Amino acid sequence: MRDVRHQRGTAPQFQQEPAVLPARMLAMWLARRMTRAALSEIGDYFGGRRHSTVATAQRTVDGWLKNDRVVGTMHRSLQAD
Repeated sequence: MRDVRHQRGTAPQFQQEPAVLPARMLAMWLARRMTRAALSEIGDYFGGRRHSTVATAQRTVDGWLKNDRVVGTMHRSLQAD
């Protein structure tokens, strides 16, 4: 298990700016879809994230594509080009 004790002057890694999270999830999803890299490799590239974080990002973005009409339409239009 990772050591997440609070050190003076630094914030734990899990306290990120919420605005960054969707962009990172999408980037992880794209890396998974467009490369043959393992989940752990992708996680390492994105700042040492665990493979489970990449898997969660993949499921989350798949949910966006399935349930969000705007995102799904944009995805289908990009695939057609």
